[in-house]
Amino acid sequence: MDNTLLRSYKMEYDTGFAPNPYGEVLTLATCKPGIRRCAKKDDEWVEWVAGFTSKKLLPSTTIGQEKLIYLMKVDKKLRFEEYYEQYPEKRPDKCDCGDNIYRLVNGKYEQVPNKYHDINCCGEDTSSPYVLLATEFYYFGRDAVVVPEKYRPKVPKNTTECGCKTKDEQALIFIDWVKNVAAKNKHGLIGEPHGSKPGSCSKNKCKC
Repeated sequence: MDNTLLRSYKMEYDTGFAPNPYGEVLTLATCKPGIRRCAKKDDEWVEWVAGFTSKKLLPSTTIGQEKLIYLMKVDKKLRFEEYYEQYPEKRPDKCDCGDNIYRLVNGKYEQVPNKYHDINCCGEDTSSPYVLLATEFYYFGRDAVVVPEKYRPKVPKNTTECGCKTKDEQALIFIDWVKNVAAKNKHGLIGEPHGSKPGSCSKNKCKC
């Protein structure tokens, strides 16, 4: 399928907060404002986002050998205020890993108290007022998988970049491999996040 675009990036933290893989919908609501801003949801493009390990997250990681933590197909792109109203189950008072932490008050975004981001994170988070949502996702977490070279997409060398783009056939080869081989035709939450215990979330503040 033409007009398929994959955006890949490296994750410094994997706690279940950003992205949040709990429930029927995976959400990327904080961190990575460049990817949240640039990702499209329209009839022209089918967009995917992939998160890989970094040396900070997994010290054994080497450039060119990063493991895949998750893959998501962008189904919706909502503004924070829409997300806050439409997905109350993702709020911090409803979910320990709740990433629905920004609401619109008098024309400005107000941060809801939570266990992961304090007010110092607000500027970066809200520099892109968008949340990406996916009903089709493959989240490996601490069971992150090695991607063979012939299926491997472009992955940035560091964690500060907005990500690398892989298009069309090359992207589809990687996506098909993830679905059919790595995930073995399963989807959703396959492995728990690196920074959490089964059934719970890391308590580290200001870490995604």
